Order: sequence, then structure tokens, then C-alpha cells
Amino acid sequence: MSYANRIRNMLLWATLGLFVLLMFLPAVAIGGQCVKPDWGAGYVYFFIGPLGPFEGQFGWFANPLMLFAALKANRISAIVSVGLVVLTAFTLRSMPTIEPGNLPVCGFGIAYFAWLTCAILILISTFMTVGRKG
Repeated sequence: MSYANRIRNMLLWATLGLFVLLMFLPAVAIGGQCVKPDWGAGYVYFFIGPLGPFEGQFGWFANPLMLFAALKANRISAIVSVGLVVLTAFTLRSMPTIEPGNLPVCGFGIAYFAWLTCAILILISTFMTVGRKG
């Protein structure tokens, strides 16, 4: 195994560890006036994410793209996943609630930035792959 492939594998394992950790960290703050917002853990948004297209949100789809990019060293998937994660920060303005109406998003927590870091690490690892093109 080449040196570049060893580094790539270490990056992918670090990314997996970070992804598991971000499930338990604060991801998004929502609240009426954003004075004392409620922070949702990463796993909450991971599980409700597939419903995002109903609200015009497609960031969750970065997750399977990151997995595909990691397994197949697919550069296009890695680039698109980074784009979706970044786009989430610019487009996620409110969250639906059980009651009528939505609550505004007050901010992003460490889990969001860890998610962004995961996407970037996968992007880096795909460009480290020797002899493959995606």
C-alpha cells in the first residue's frame, strides 16, 4: 500500500469517527425570537433529513454522496457533497414544527461545522487517490 493510500485511509477513518461524534453534538439552533434557542443534536437532523425536499432543503443528500465518494473515490460526488453542505448554511432559514408555522434557524452548532469538515476531508481523500479518476 502506497504512502498516499495510507494517508487516505487514515483520513477516511478520521472522517467516520468525526461523523459518529457529530451525531451527538449540537447542530442547529431554532427558536421563536432566537433569545434562548433550542439546540438539536446532529442525529435529529440526520433522521429527519430525508424529509428536507418537502421544505426545499437538499443538504441531507450530501450524506450518501459522501459515502459514495469515500467508497469509490468519486471526485464529482465529493465536490457535490461539499456544495450541498455549504448550500445548507445559506438556504436553511426555518424549520417546520408540529404546530402551524415554522421556527427560524438561529445558528449552526459545532455538529454542522464537523459535517462540513467531513465533506472536505472526503474531498481531499478523493484527490489523494492515485491512479483513479472520478
